[in-house]
Amino acid sequence: MDKNKKIVLLSGVGAEIAPLKTTHIGRIFRIDNFNPVLAFKEALLDGLLVSLGTKTKITEQDVDSLTVMDLRMLMFHIRLISYPPNHVFNIVANWKDKDGNEFSDTTPIVVNESLMKAQYSAGANKDKPIYATYQDFLQKERDYILPDSGFKVRLSLLLVKDLKREMDNENASFLSIIKQRNPVLVREDGEVESLVYDFEDRISSIMDLEFLFDKIFEQEGFAKVSIEITNPKNPKQTQSADLLSMPNFFFPSLSKLL
Repeated sequence: MDKNKKIVLLSGVGAEIAPLKTTHIGRIFRIDNFNPVLAFKEALLDGLLVSLGTKTKITEQDVDSLTVMDLRMLMFHIRLISYPPNHVFNIVANWKDKDGNEFSDTTPIVVNESLMKAQYSAGANKDKPIYATYQDFLQKERDYILPDSGFKVRLSLLLVKDLKREMDNENASFLSIIKQRNPVLVREDGEVESLVYDFEDRISSIMDLEFLFDKIFEQEGFAKVSIEITNPKNPKQTQSADLLSMPNFFFPSLSKLL
């Protein structure tokens, strides 16, 4: 039975995906080092990404050029079609009671589309692609006039290949969300100046900062697949978990082995 599924990515590009197979477990799951970006890059090239826009022969360059948010959406929908509807995934969390005694608790999570909180990029929606190819989306101009300073700033997209470099950077901070996208100042003569190393000095207005954050979500969309669980013996204590960073989210039986 064909379980392939066609979806519209957050970027507005159509894609067809296939369900997980046993051959993918070795690519996605590493006991000692689970890196979701690298793991799914390999798995997408191993048949999980059937088509991207009008393209049916997917290359490493195609996957590297995906936005990180589109990658997250692909990962989530591949998980959805790989198991029956409303499949239950158990999260085991370690807690302490009010007396400081440690204990474990299992929380069942029903996996369905409502788990992902998604915001599509400007002009896009889940019903119909607005770009024929991914290159069409990547080539869209992304220059913005900041509301407070009046500067013109250009933002790049955060792509899979860029995230690998950022994950290797031990000095990542909150402003990395913007710096990852290689912001440049566009001068009146058309020349550009990088803002990566002196962003805080050049863009000091909090309103300009908030504006750029909004534009990032507007140009890339947003895919959040996380849950919050509560300590059953101490309701004031909670834990948040990004499901896409957990290998046993994709292979639930691993919860029993680890």
